[in-house]
This record gives sequence, structure tokens and C-alpha cells, in this order.
Amino acid sequence: MGIAQRGCRGRLSADVVRGDELVKIDMHLDSDWRCYVDISWRTTTGVLRRSLLGGIEYRDVSAEDCETLGVSKNVIALKATRGASRTSGEIRRDDVIVAVDGKDKYMSEGDLIAYFAQEKKRGDEIQITVLRAGERIDIKLPVTN
Repeated sequence: MGIAQRGCRGRLSADVVRGDELVKIDMHLDSDWRCYVDISWRTTTGVLRRSLLGGIEYRDVSAEDCETLGVSKNVIALKATRGASRTSGEIRRDDVIVAVDGKDKYMSEGDLIAYFAQEKKRGDEIQITVLRAGERIDIKLPVTN
């Protein structure tokens, strides 16, 4: 998932200089070509993080920590870090998201933001499953933006 409209199939043309020769290159783009972009580094992601994720930053859980938690490879495992309270709130610091709306497919923080922004609208709910102190907890979060 990424922040892009679905169905953006297209073509990219470029003129490339090879030695003394000008070569025209046409690249055909799949419809989901924009969906493989990590947006978490962008300045505007802070605004999206605040409005869509309550200001909480999420980081991928290391392979070693996934093994300790009993989380399989290639599934979502995002740890709530900066911006999350240690003791209160729906999502707490060190909670690890292991499913979103019942799906455990891998997502980066940027993918999670894109999911909120693209798939949900104000008034919807998102079910987040987290691991907290070894226990799986389902949390329903309202979409407010």
C-alpha cells in the first residue's frame, strides 16, 4: 500500500544520452507502481501521523524481537514508539500492532498511514490488534479525519 490512487497505469518516457547517441526509452508502469513507496521520511508525514495515527510513531519490530514475540516473518509488526503514552490511551508505548482490520499482511508505518487515508473515511472504525505484555488486545479506533 502507498499513498497513490489506484489504477495509475501509465508510461514513462525518457531521453537518455549514451555516449554520443540520444536514446528514447519507454517504460510501462504497472497500475500499482506508486504503492511501493515509503513516505515515513517526508515532512508531511508528521501531519498525517498526527491526524490519522494520533501522533504516534511506529517502527518495524526487528526480526529478533519478532521471534521473541512469536510473530511470523512477513506479517505486520509495528511497535508504538514516540508519541504514545506508557500507561494510558488506546495504543500504548511498546504495543506491537500485529493486525489491522483482521489482516496481518506486512505494513510499514507509511502503509498504515496510507491505509487510514485511502481505505477509511470519517465515522469508520479500524480494528487494531496489538500485543501488550504478551496478550493480544483488539482496539477499535474511530476515524476522525
